[in-house]
Amino acid sequence: MGKYDMCMKTYLQDKRRFADLFNGSCFQGRQVIRAEDLEEASESYDAAEYSRQLKERKQERRLLARHKEESGKELKTTIDERLSGILRSDRLHPVYTICLYSGEEPWDGPRKLSDMMEFDPEDENLRVLFEEYHLHLFCINEQNGFDTFHSGLRQLF
Repeated sequence: MGKYDMCMKTYLQDKRRFADLFNGSCFQGRQVIRAEDLEEASESYDAAEYSRQLKERKQERRLLARHKEESGKELKTTIDERLSGILRSDRLHPVYTICLYSGEEPWDGPRKLSDMMEFDPEDENLRVLFEEYHLHLFCINEQNGFDTFHSGLRQLF
């Protein structure tokens, strides 16, 4: 990661600026995401973060079950919940990802997952089953203005 990228990463670790990035680029400046509601997440892809959260829930359930067992109380769970390690009522925190591009050259990379796939042009049967995953891309050099930002991002961009 280059020096500029490290500086930008550090700059965006401020929750106010991070919320402003999403609000300005995804919600036309409406204050949908609040800094105080943000939680730290891993820097890996979305699926890896969901996997981390599931692992955390399973660990919590094991500790709870052990505690109940030691106290002589029974933890009422179904066989499916015991086998999976998570409860039917467990919920994960949603992960929202944005790619911030600040290069001078036009973005020439993929804008959705299917742009990276090699599908058989002769066979559409499997392609219809493919789950698309759009890249939430914000290219600074494609913007006409930055009035939707309310933090120092307006001046920086």
